[in-house]
Amino acid sequence: MKVLFTGFYFDGFHGSMMHICEISDYLNSIGYECFCASVVIENDIKDYALTKGLHVFNVNDLPVDIEYDIVWSYHFPILATLLFRGLKYKKVHVGSLSSWVNLEVLPPYYKDCSLCSVLTKEAKKIFNEKYGFKEECLKIIPNFLPKRFMEQKVVNKSLKNIIVVSNHPPKEILELKKILTDVCVDVYGVSGDKYTPITPEILKRYDVVITIGKTVQYALGMGIPVYEYDYFGGGGYINLQNYEKFEEFNYSGRASKRKLSSKEIANELVDNYKNALDDVDELRKIAIERYSLEKNVDNILKVLSLSPDVKIDLNKYSRFIVYSAELLTDYCHKLNMISYLKNENSVLQKELSTLSLINFWKRIKYPKFICNIICCFIFKKKNRHHFRSKHSIR
Repeated sequence: MKVLFTGFYFDGFHGSMMHICEISDYLNSIGYECFCASVVIENDIKDYALTKGLHVFNVNDLPVDIEYDIVWSYHFPILATLLFRGLKYKKVHVGSLSSWVNLEVLPPYYKDCSLCSVLTKEAKKIFNEKYGFKEECLKIIPNFLPKRFMEQKVVNKSLKNIIVVSNHPPKEILELKKILTDVCVDVYGVSGDKYTPITPEILKRYDVVITIGKTVQYALGMGIPVYEYDYFGGGGYINLQNYEKFEEFNYSGRASKRKLSSKEIANELVDNYKNALDDVDELRKIAIERYSLEKNVDNILKVLSLSPDVKIDLNKYSRFIVYSAELLTDYCHKLNMISYLKNENSVLQKELSTLSLINFWKRIKYPKFICNIICCFIFKKKNRHHFRSKHSIR
Protein backbone atom coordinates (compact mmCIF):
# COMPACT_ATOMS: atom_id res chain seq x y z
CA MET A 1 0.00 0.00 0.00
CA LYS A 2 1.36 3.39 -1.03
CA VAL A 3 0.44 6.61 0.79
CA LEU A 4 1.24 10.04 -0.62
CA PHE A 5 1.33 13.03 1.72
CA THR A 6 1.58 16.66 0.64
CA GLY A 7 3.09 19.34 2.88
CA PHE A 8 4.54 22.70 1.87
CA TYR A 9 7.42 23.18 4.32
CA PHE A 10 10.08 20.56 4.97
CA ASP A 11 12.77 23.05 5.94
CA GLY A 12 12.50 22.92 9.73
CA PHE A 13 10.79 21.27 12.69
CA HIS A 14 7.40 22.85 11.96
CA GLY A 15 4.13 21.47 13.30
CA SER A 16 2.92 20.33 9.87
CA MET A 17 6.20 18.58 9.06
CA MET A 18 6.25 16.79 12.42
CA HIS A 19 2.57 15.87 12.01
CA ILE A 20 3.19 14.19 8.64
CA CYS A 21 6.35 12.43 9.86
CA GLU A 22 4.56 11.03 12.91
CA ILE A 23 1.76 9.57 10.78
CA SER A 24 4.30 8.17 8.33
CA ASP A 25 6.26 6.59 11.17
CA TYR A 26 3.17 4.67 12.30
CA LEU A 27 2.00 3.74 8.80
CA ASN A 28 5.47 2.52 7.92
CA SER A 29 5.46 0.29 11.03
CA ILE A 30 2.28 -1.46 9.84
CA GLY A 31 3.48 -2.02 6.29
CA TYR A 32 2.66 1.12 4.31
CA GLU A 33 5.13 2.76 1.92
CA CYS A 34 5.05 6.53 2.45
CA PHE A 35 5.92 9.40 0.10
CA CYS A 36 5.56 13.16 0.36
CA ALA A 37 5.42 15.96 -2.19
CA SER A 38 6.75 19.24 -0.83
CA VAL A 39 7.94 22.64 -2.01
CA VAL A 40 10.46 24.08 0.48
CA ILE A 41 12.91 21.30 1.39
CA GLU A 42 16.16 21.26 3.35
CA ASN A 43 18.39 18.20 3.10
CA ASP A 44 18.73 17.67 6.86
CA ILE A 45 14.94 17.69 7.28
CA LYS A 46 14.59 15.37 4.30
CA ASP A 47 17.02 13.00 6.02
CA TYR A 48 15.05 13.28 9.27
CA ALA A 49 11.83 12.37 7.41
CA LEU A 50 13.56 9.32 5.97
CA THR A 51 14.17 8.03 9.51
CA LYS A 52 10.36 8.04 9.84
CA GLY A 53 9.92 6.02 6.66
CA LEU A 54 8.94 9.07 4.60
CA HIS A 55 10.46 9.69 1.15
CA VAL A 56 10.25 13.43 0.42
CA PHE A 57 10.24 14.74 -3.16
CA ASN A 58 9.97 18.16 -4.69
CA VAL A 59 6.46 18.56 -6.09
CA ASN A 60 7.86 18.67 -9.62
CA ASP A 61 9.98 15.54 -9.15
CA LEU A 62 7.46 13.22 -7.50
CA PRO A 63 6.74 10.13 -9.63
CA VAL A 64 3.14 10.36 -10.89
CA ASP A 65 3.25 7.30 -13.14
CA ILE A 66 2.50 4.98 -10.19
CA GLU A 67 -0.86 4.72 -8.45
CA TYR A 68 -1.12 5.82 -4.81
CA ASP A 69 -3.64 3.94 -2.69
CA ILE A 70 -4.17 6.95 -0.41
CA VAL A 71 -3.42 10.62 -0.93
CA TRP A 72 -3.28 12.41 2.44
CA SER A 73 -3.09 16.04 1.44
CA TYR A 74 -2.38 19.32 3.21
CA HIS A 75 -1.68 22.75 1.67
CA PHE A 76 -4.01 23.02 -1.31
CA PRO A 77 -1.75 24.11 -4.22
CA ILE A 78 0.35 20.94 -4.06
CA LEU A 79 -2.38 18.39 -4.76
CA ALA A 80 -3.82 20.61 -7.50
CA THR A 81 -0.40 20.77 -9.14
CA LEU A 82 -0.05 16.98 -8.97
CA LEU A 83 -3.52 16.52 -10.46
CA PHE A 84 -2.45 18.84 -13.26
CA ARG A 85 0.57 16.56 -13.79
CA GLY A 86 -1.68 13.48 -14.07
CA LEU A 87 -1.49 12.00 -10.54
CA LYS A 88 -2.96 8.48 -10.18
CA TYR A 89 -4.82 7.71 -6.93
CA LYS A 90 -7.64 5.72 -5.31
CA LYS A 91 -8.63 7.51 -2.08
CA VAL A 92 -8.10 11.16 -1.17
CA HIS A 93 -8.09 12.69 2.30
CA VAL A 94 -7.75 16.49 2.27
CA GLY A 95 -7.03 18.19 5.58
CA SER A 96 -6.35 21.57 7.13
CA LEU A 97 -4.01 22.12 10.07
CA SER A 98 -4.97 25.77 10.64
CA SER A 99 -7.91 28.06 10.07
CA TRP A 100 -5.74 31.20 10.04
CA VAL A 101 -3.29 30.53 7.21
CA ASN A 102 -4.34 30.96 3.57
CA LEU A 103 -2.23 27.96 2.56
CA GLU A 104 -4.46 25.79 4.76
CA VAL A 105 -7.74 26.62 2.99
CA LEU A 106 -9.49 23.52 1.68
CA PRO A 107 -9.84 22.99 -2.09
CA PRO A 108 -13.23 23.41 -3.84
CA TYR A 109 -13.37 19.69 -4.64
CA TYR A 110 -13.40 18.78 -0.92
CA LYS A 111 -16.86 17.16 -1.18
CA ASP A 112 -15.60 14.83 -3.93
CA CYS A 113 -12.86 13.44 -1.67
CA SER A 114 -13.00 10.35 0.53
CA LEU A 115 -12.50 12.39 3.70
CA CYS A 116 -12.13 16.07 4.61
CA SER A 117 -10.74 17.04 8.02
CA VAL A 118 -9.99 20.04 10.22
CA LEU A 119 -8.27 20.22 13.61
CA THR A 120 -10.87 21.94 15.80
CA LYS A 121 -14.39 23.27 16.26
CA GLU A 122 -12.95 26.75 15.75
CA ALA A 123 -11.63 25.75 12.31
CA LYS A 124 -14.89 24.08 11.36
CA LYS A 125 -16.83 27.23 12.23
CA ILE A 126 -14.44 29.54 10.36
CA PHE A 127 -14.44 27.38 7.23
CA ASN A 128 -18.22 27.36 7.28
CA GLU A 129 -18.81 31.07 7.99
CA LYS A 130 -15.89 32.60 6.08
CA TYR A 131 -15.53 30.26 3.10
CA GLY A 132 -18.92 28.53 2.87
CA PHE A 133 -17.71 24.94 3.42
CA LYS A 134 -20.48 22.57 4.54
CA GLU A 135 -20.03 21.68 8.22
CA GLU A 136 -21.36 18.16 7.73
CA CYS A 137 -18.49 17.46 5.31
CA LEU A 138 -15.78 18.51 7.79
CA LYS A 139 -14.58 15.86 10.24
CA ILE A 140 -12.65 17.06 13.31
CA ILE A 141 -9.35 15.19 13.69
CA PRO A 142 -7.16 16.73 16.43
CA ASN A 143 -3.39 16.92 16.77
CA PHE A 144 -2.03 13.48 17.53
CA LEU A 145 -0.35 11.97 20.58
CA PRO A 146 2.16 9.29 19.49
CA LYS A 147 2.43 6.13 21.57
CA ARG A 148 5.98 6.86 22.76
CA PHE A 149 4.70 9.90 24.73
CA MET A 150 1.89 7.90 26.36
CA GLU A 151 4.35 5.24 27.51
CA GLN A 152 6.27 7.64 29.79
CA LYS A 153 4.40 8.98 32.79
CA VAL A 154 6.16 11.77 34.68
CA VAL A 155 5.63 12.35 38.42
CA ASN A 156 6.42 15.95 39.40
CA LYS A 157 6.50 17.31 42.93
CA SER A 158 8.22 20.69 42.79
CA LEU A 159 8.83 23.43 40.24
CA LYS A 160 12.52 23.42 39.38
CA ASN A 161 12.71 23.14 35.58
CA ILE A 162 10.53 24.78 32.91
CA ILE A 163 10.65 24.19 29.17
CA VAL A 164 9.29 26.71 26.68
CA VAL A 165 8.50 25.10 23.31
CA SER A 166 7.84 27.75 20.67
CA ASN A 167 9.08 28.99 17.30
CA HIS A 168 7.73 32.45 18.17
CA PRO A 169 7.94 33.04 21.95
CA PRO A 170 6.73 36.48 23.07
CA LYS A 171 8.93 38.83 25.06
CA GLU A 172 7.07 38.24 28.32
CA ILE A 173 7.88 34.52 28.14
CA LEU A 174 11.55 35.05 27.33
CA GLU A 175 11.87 37.43 30.29
CA LEU A 176 10.97 34.60 32.69
CA LYS A 177 14.64 33.60 32.77
CA LYS A 178 15.49 36.84 34.55
CA ILE A 179 12.54 36.73 36.95
CA LEU A 180 12.47 33.07 38.00
CA THR A 181 16.02 33.02 39.32
CA ASP A 182 15.47 29.80 41.32
CA VAL A 183 14.03 27.94 38.34
CA CYS A 184 15.81 26.74 35.19
CA VAL A 185 13.98 27.97 32.05
CA ASP A 186 15.01 26.42 28.72
CA VAL A 187 13.63 27.62 25.39
CA TYR A 188 13.28 25.14 22.52
CA GLY A 189 12.49 26.46 19.06
CA VAL A 190 13.92 28.07 15.97
CA SER A 191 15.10 31.13 17.93
CA GLY A 192 15.59 29.41 21.28
CA ASP A 193 18.43 27.74 23.15
CA LYS A 194 17.91 24.48 21.25
CA TYR A 195 16.21 23.58 17.98
CA THR A 196 15.32 19.91 17.72
CA PRO A 197 12.26 17.64 17.54
CA ILE A 198 10.54 17.39 20.91
CA THR A 199 10.78 13.88 22.35
CA PRO A 200 9.57 12.19 25.55
CA GLU A 201 13.21 12.08 26.70
CA ILE A 202 13.38 15.88 26.51
CA LEU A 203 10.02 16.59 28.17
CA LYS A 204 10.46 14.21 31.09
CA ARG A 205 13.27 16.42 32.44
CA TYR A 206 10.84 19.30 33.09
CA ASP A 207 8.17 20.10 35.67
CA VAL A 208 6.13 22.50 33.47
CA VAL A 209 5.75 22.91 29.72
CA ILE A 210 4.93 26.41 28.41
CA THR A 211 3.64 26.00 24.87
CA ILE A 212 0.71 25.95 22.44
CA GLY A 213 -0.44 23.58 19.69
CA LYS A 214 0.68 19.98 19.31
CA THR A 215 3.24 20.02 22.15
CA VAL A 216 0.27 20.40 24.51
CA GLN A 217 -0.88 16.89 23.57
CA TYR A 218 2.63 15.53 24.16
CA ALA A 219 2.86 16.97 27.67
CA LEU A 220 -0.69 16.09 28.70
CA GLY A 221 -0.08 12.50 27.57
CA MET A 222 2.97 12.31 29.85
CA GLY A 223 1.22 13.83 32.87
CA ILE A 224 3.21 17.08 32.86
CA PRO A 225 1.46 20.37 33.79
CA VAL A 226 0.97 22.58 30.73
CA TYR A 227 0.89 26.37 30.84
CA GLU A 228 -0.82 27.60 27.66
CA TYR A 229 0.78 30.86 26.49
CA ASP A 230 2.43 32.18 23.31
CA TYR A 231 2.13 35.08 20.88
CA PHE A 232 -1.69 35.04 21.05
CA GLY A 233 -1.50 35.20 24.84
CA GLY A 234 -3.09 32.31 26.69
CA GLY A 235 -5.18 30.93 29.52
CA GLY A 236 -2.42 29.70 31.79
CA TYR A 237 -2.42 26.25 33.36
CA ILE A 238 -4.63 23.73 31.57
CA ASN A 239 -6.98 22.04 34.03
CA LEU A 240 -10.18 20.00 34.11
CA GLN A 241 -12.31 23.15 34.09
CA ASN A 242 -10.82 24.82 31.00
CA TYR A 243 -9.33 22.11 28.75
CA GLU A 244 -12.46 21.63 26.61
CA LYS A 245 -12.69 25.35 25.82
CA PHE A 246 -8.97 25.54 25.07
CA GLU A 247 -9.23 22.39 22.91
CA GLU A 248 -11.81 24.09 20.67
CA PHE A 249 -9.08 26.57 19.70
CA ASN A 250 -6.30 23.97 19.34
CA TYR A 251 -4.71 25.00 22.67
CA SER A 252 -3.45 28.08 20.83
CA GLY A 253 -4.22 30.81 23.36
CA ARG A 254 -7.01 32.17 21.15
CA ALA A 255 -9.73 30.94 23.49
CA SER A 256 -8.88 33.73 25.93
CA LYS A 257 -6.25 35.88 24.14
CA ARG A 258 -5.28 36.92 27.66
CA LYS A 259 -2.07 38.94 27.72
CA LEU A 260 0.03 39.11 30.88
CA SER A 261 3.29 40.69 31.93
CA SER A 262 6.29 38.47 32.58
CA LYS A 263 5.90 39.13 36.32
CA GLU A 264 2.24 38.05 36.27
CA ILE A 265 3.11 34.88 34.35
CA ALA A 266 5.89 34.06 36.81
CA ASN A 267 3.51 34.50 39.77
CA GLU A 268 0.90 32.23 38.17
CA LEU A 269 3.47 29.56 37.37
CA VAL A 270 4.64 29.41 40.99
CA ASP A 271 1.39 30.07 42.88
CA ASN A 272 -0.84 27.71 40.86
CA TYR A 273 1.63 24.87 40.35
CA LYS A 274 0.32 22.58 43.08
CA ASN A 275 -3.27 22.99 41.86
CA ALA A 276 -2.10 22.10 38.33
CA LEU A 277 -0.55 18.89 39.70
CA ASP A 278 -3.94 17.80 41.06
CA ASP A 279 -5.40 17.43 37.55
CA VAL A 280 -2.52 15.87 35.59
CA ASP A 281 -3.57 12.23 36.06
CA GLU A 282 -7.12 12.79 34.85
CA LEU A 283 -5.94 15.02 31.99
CA ARG A 284 -3.51 12.29 30.95
CA LYS A 285 -6.35 9.75 30.67
CA ILE A 286 -8.41 12.21 28.60
CA ALA A 287 -5.45 12.98 26.31
CA ILE A 288 -4.73 9.29 25.67
CA GLU A 289 -8.39 8.63 24.91
CA ARG A 290 -8.85 11.61 22.57
CA TYR A 291 -5.51 12.19 20.89
CA SER A 292 -3.86 8.76 20.48
CA LEU A 293 -2.19 8.80 17.05
CA GLU A 294 -2.55 5.08 16.53
CA LYS A 295 -6.24 5.10 17.43
CA ASN A 296 -7.08 8.14 15.28
CA VAL A 297 -5.08 6.98 12.26
CA ASP A 298 -6.68 3.52 12.45
CA ASN A 299 -10.11 5.19 12.40
CA ILE A 300 -9.10 7.27 9.36
CA LEU A 301 -7.85 4.17 7.54
CA LYS A 302 -11.14 2.42 8.32
CA VAL A 303 -13.16 5.32 6.88
CA LEU A 304 -10.99 5.37 3.76
CA SER A 305 -11.21 1.60 3.28
CA LEU A 306 -15.02 1.72 3.40
CA SER A 307 -15.28 4.62 0.96
CA PRO A 308 -15.36 4.08 -2.81
CA ASP A 309 -12.45 5.11 -5.02
CA VAL A 310 -12.70 8.77 -6.01
CA LYS A 311 -12.10 10.64 -9.24
CA ILE A 312 -11.75 14.41 -9.09
CA ASP A 313 -13.25 16.00 -12.20
CA LEU A 314 -10.38 17.95 -13.76
CA ASN A 315 -12.71 19.71 -16.21
CA LYS A 316 -15.10 20.87 -13.47
CA TYR A 317 -12.26 22.31 -11.38
CA SER A 318 -9.91 23.20 -14.22
CA ARG A 319 -9.67 26.91 -13.40
CA PHE A 320 -8.74 26.22 -9.78
CA ILE A 321 -6.28 23.46 -10.67
CA VAL A 322 -4.54 25.50 -13.38
CA TYR A 323 -4.43 28.57 -11.13
CA SER A 324 -2.93 26.55 -8.26
CA ALA A 325 -0.35 24.96 -10.56
CA GLU A 326 0.64 28.38 -11.92
CA LEU A 327 0.77 29.81 -8.38
CA LEU A 328 3.08 27.04 -7.24
CA THR A 329 5.25 27.25 -10.36
CA ASP A 330 5.67 30.98 -9.83
CA TYR A 331 6.53 30.41 -6.17
CA CYS A 332 9.10 27.74 -7.04
CA HIS A 333 10.68 30.08 -9.59
CA LYS A 334 10.99 32.82 -6.98
CA LEU A 335 12.32 30.28 -4.48
CA ASN A 336 15.00 29.19 -6.95
CA MET A 337 15.94 32.83 -7.54
CA ILE A 338 16.22 33.43 -3.80
CA SER A 339 18.35 30.30 -3.44
CA TYR A 340 20.55 31.44 -6.32
CA LEU A 341 20.97 34.90 -4.80
CA LYS A 342 21.78 33.37 -1.40
CA ASN A 343 24.50 31.25 -3.01
CA GLU A 344 25.87 34.24 -4.89
CA ASN A 345 25.76 36.30 -1.71
CA SER A 346 27.61 33.62 0.27
CA VAL A 347 30.35 33.56 -2.39
CA LEU A 348 30.55 37.35 -2.24
CA GLN A 349 30.70 37.29 1.55
CA LYS A 350 33.53 34.77 1.40
CA GLU A 351 35.40 36.94 -1.09
CA LEU A 352 34.94 40.04 1.03
CA SER A 353 35.99 38.26 4.22
CA THR A 354 39.38 37.41 2.68
CA LEU A 355 39.88 40.80 1.08
CA SER A 356 42.71 42.78 2.69
CA LEU A 357 43.83 46.27 1.73
CA ILE A 358 46.80 44.82 -0.15
CA ASN A 359 44.96 42.23 -2.24
CA PHE A 360 42.17 44.75 -2.81
CA TRP A 361 44.77 47.07 -4.39
CA LYS A 362 45.99 44.16 -6.49
CA ARG A 363 42.52 43.60 -7.99
CA ILE A 364 41.82 47.18 -9.06
CA LYS A 365 41.67 47.82 -12.82
CA TYR A 366 42.54 51.21 -14.37
CA PRO A 367 42.22 52.83 -17.79
CA LYS A 368 45.48 52.59 -19.75
CA PHE A 369 46.35 56.28 -19.46
CA ILE A 370 46.08 56.12 -15.65
CA CYS A 371 48.26 53.01 -15.65
CA ASN A 372 50.86 54.91 -17.65
CA ILE A 373 50.83 57.79 -15.19
CA ILE A 374 51.16 55.44 -12.21
CA CYS A 375 54.00 53.59 -13.93
CA CYS A 376 55.96 56.79 -14.58
CA PHE A 377 55.95 57.87 -10.95
CA ILE A 378 56.10 54.59 -9.08
CA PHE A 379 57.59 51.68 -10.99
CA LYS A 380 60.98 51.06 -12.48
CA LYS A 381 61.07 50.56 -16.21
CA LYS A 382 61.38 46.76 -16.03
CA ASN A 383 58.21 46.45 -13.89
CA ARG A 384 55.97 48.77 -15.95
CA HIS A 385 54.91 46.19 -18.53
CA HIS A 386 53.88 43.73 -15.82
CA PHE A 387 51.78 46.37 -14.02
CA ARG A 388 50.05 47.45 -17.26
CA SER A 389 49.18 43.88 -18.25
CA LYS A 390 47.72 43.09 -14.85
CA HIS A 391 45.85 46.27 -13.95
CA SER A 392 44.83 48.05 -17.13
CA ILE A 393 41.27 47.77 -18.42
CA ARG A 394 41.32 46.01 -21.77
